[in-house]
Amino acid sequence: MKSNSPEHVYIHIPFCTNKCYYCYFNIFVWQGDDWVNKYLDALEREMMLWVMKIPPQRLKTVYIGGGTPSLLNESQLEHLLALIGKYFPVNEHSYEMTLEVNPGTLTSEKARILKERGVNRLSIGVQTFNDDLLKKIGRKHTGAEAIHVVEMAREAGFTNLSLDLIYGLPEQNLADLKRSLDIIDALQVEHLSVYNLKVEEKTLFGLWLRQNRLPLPSEELEVEMYNYLIDRLAAIGLEQYEISNFARQGYESKHNMAYWLTRSYYGIGAGAHGYIDQERYENIGPIRPYMKATQEGLPILQKTPVSRDEQIEEMLFLGLRLNKGISFEKFQSMWGLSLHQRYGDEIEQLVQQGLLEADHEGIRLTRSGRLLSNEVFMRFLKD
Repeated sequence: MKSNSPEHVYIHIPFCTNKCYYCYFNIFVWQGDDWVNKYLDALEREMMLWVMKIPPQRLKTVYIGGGTPSLLNESQLEHLLALIGKYFPVNEHSYEMTLEVNPGTLTSEKARILKERGVNRLSIGVQTFNDDLLKKIGRKHTGAEAIHVVEMAREAGFTNLSLDLIYGLPEQNLADLKRSLDIIDALQVEHLSVYNLKVEEKTLFGLWLRQNRLPLPSEELEVEMYNYLIDRLAAIGLEQYEISNFARQGYESKHNMAYWLTRSYYGIGAGAHGYIDQERYENIGPIRPYMKATQEGLPILQKTPVSRDEQIEEMLFLGLRLNKGISFEKFQSMWGLSLHQRYGDEIEQLVQQGLLEADHEGIRLTRSGRLLSNEVFMRFLKD
């Protein structure tokens, strides 16, 4: 086993019942169980090739995302989890294994199988509890189904649940967001990921925006929503620990923390991304070419070596997403120079502008800085 073997793995399940109007992820609209079975065979081929090339350590985190992994039937879920156990054994005492779930696709039997087979965290794609808004963004579930899937997960014994929420949706107002947070308060989930809507070009929303058919909230309202989210969630025990993530103490996402701390990880599946040996890679995206490629070798579309300067910049970008920010001591120990030696002028200017705060331990974004995080990150680009 190599000392640089990843301790984290992301596995992509691309199947969905439909493509939501805002979605830009690599998905494949459901066309029956035969496709899933063939895809699982391809996943096994890729897993085997990676394990032969870089044997894993006992993993700290496994994240099964999509797409909609919970669309798989009971036997397919058992097969997938058996493959993970075969090729990527976990540290049984401290691992986190997350599976993404969409309301309306989880049954009590599936929940039981997931719990018994080692999944100990569910990430549930709610987005909003407003049925009218759900229709406007192309979601197929209802708010009641979202509540039901949380109740079903609790009955199966899950004690670590995360919900996804989107704000800044077309025609959404602050009162609607408040109603969603009232429901989240009642559900007492352990984690919440909250994203403001980003309209990507190659989506239906992107087309509608170009046609002036997408009535989005104003920037001022989005700022008001974000500030309300931070304060309300803190009041109900969900503290912000990253720009878009809130958790009860001890329930921060271990897998996402690995990304933000630039740890190595395997990326398995069609269109998946990975990071190993200071090199990022991207798999072939379309499902047919991906499956065919796994019969000949690793299905990598492209590799990108990450230079020392790029590693430093990534550490800044990703580390500043976290509320605790960047430690002076850690930066010095990793790179052999002080943070002020490299970025002294930038830090001073951003502190003066109220976007960064600094003390004897390190630097971190202010609340205003989190709202303008991309602008802050660009200031740390040397070239």
